[in-house]
Amino acid sequence: MSLVVALDFEPITATEIVSRISNREGVRVVNPYDPNFLGKGIDVDWNDERFADKERYVTLQHEHYKTIYDRKLKTPIVSYANVDYTQRKTTKRSPMRTFTFDPLISSADQYGDEFYDNDKFDKGHLTQRLSVSWGISIDETLAAQRQADYYTNIVAQYAELNRVVWSSVEDVAQKIAEENGRTIEITGSWFDTAENGDWIYDWNIAHTAKRRVPDAFWKCIVTASGVTRCFFVRNISVLPKDRAPGEFALSLQTLNSMLGYKLEKNWKTPKQTTKQT
Repeated sequence: MSLVVALDFEPITATEIVSRISNREGVRVVNPYDPNFLGKGIDVDWNDERFADKERYVTLQHEHYKTIYDRKLKTPIVSYANVDYTQRKTTKRSPMRTFTFDPLISSADQYGDEFYDNDKFDKGHLTQRLSVSWGISIDETLAAQRQADYYTNIVAQYAELNRVVWSSVEDVAQKIAEENGRTIEITGSWFDTAENGDWIYDWNIAHTAKRRVPDAFWKCIVTASGVTRCFFVRNISVLPKDRAPGEFALSLQTLNSMLGYKLEKNWKTPKQTTKQT
């Protein structure tokens, strides 16, 4: 299946102009996210009615993954990724590799380097780059990797969290993919809505503007057998390096209550709803 996503705005920056020249017809996605990726009778997709505001929330379809993106917070809220470990390909990291603006939406709706070029936060992937590094051809793999580096898939994670604890959660996801061949990963940013919440803010390099940073991140891995494993990790600047990912595991039911909506209402197997572990 091939999908061409049209650019729905006029380019205003040099980066956008280059993107428009390179993608005259839009962004060509040969293998967009497939909610039936795990087999017949399993439908892993969800759009809560709270994201019905199309002016604020937009769904961005990319190679092997899609994202529900919040234009107001300029942050990816939920991502879905098809993971096929049987077709996984590893590539050397190019010295020319850079994070770039997503050509699907205006750069004015994205945070770029001016909010990441410091030693406080890492450019954390919501859909992890390794999860979409697969394909029949190397071109398919490289396209997925390149699109995973769009700023619409990047979140501000404290460096130590990203490199230690969250990395260990991603390792668990990769292990499950290796054991099952195919999985679907659903990953999200969580913002504390309490008025007295200990909200996290980040200033740009010039300290002339600030943005709200996610208070936590969560991930669920779904397999063809219907088993789901979920994790919830708060965005904390300092965490003991010996924290095991199992400490951040929780049931799907508990995660639902924390998020305020039911993630799995459309995740069905032929005989039963998705199991909770």
